[in-house]
Amino acid sequence: MLEWFDAALMTLGFFAFVGLGLAACLEYVFPPIPGDTMILLGGVMVVRGHQSLALVFIAVVTGSILGSTLAYAFGVWLRRRMERKPHAKHLFGLTPARLASIDRQMARWGAWLLILNRFLPGIRSVIFIAAGSSGLAPGRTLGLGAVAAALHTAAVLAAGYAVGGNLDRLEAWAAHSQWVVGS
Repeated sequence: MLEWFDAALMTLGFFAFVGLGLAACLEYVFPPIPGDTMILLGGVMVVRGHQSLALVFIAVVTGSILGSTLAYAFGVWLRRRMERKPHAKHLFGLTPARLASIDRQMARWGAWLLILNRFLPGIRSVIFIAAGSSGLAPGRTLGLGAVAAALHTAAVLAAGYAVGGNLDRLEAWAAHSQWVVGS
């Protein structure tokens, strides 16, 4: 089983970095994308000797920064649309009153939310959309997002590294568990 897994990882080559970066980016655009699972796989690829830790880290962090930038830009677009067409149909329930509330919350908690965003799956893109719509400074916003991406990526790659380093044991345990259940 592990031989097949290793062979599949070896064939990915450069596309492994593209896939990891793309997964990290797309989870900001389409939150159901399992980016964290892909990053975990990146750690497995590193420990199995198929990819460089530094390159995997750079690919994931770069993808995260790109994704957060897209979410931030979408938030800016939403704000401008609302200001240009205040009586237009509200997108995503974003009314002027709701926007004012988001502005207050982001002014108070924005820096913390941006630092923690990568550790909040499912809502990480919403945080950057809110930052963009509330007019938080793009440099500071994306800088805090980059710090969060680096911390989160390091943690998830470490977990993947731990899993990948124990695949032989995990496979043996799974085989033993199947034998016990089957008897």
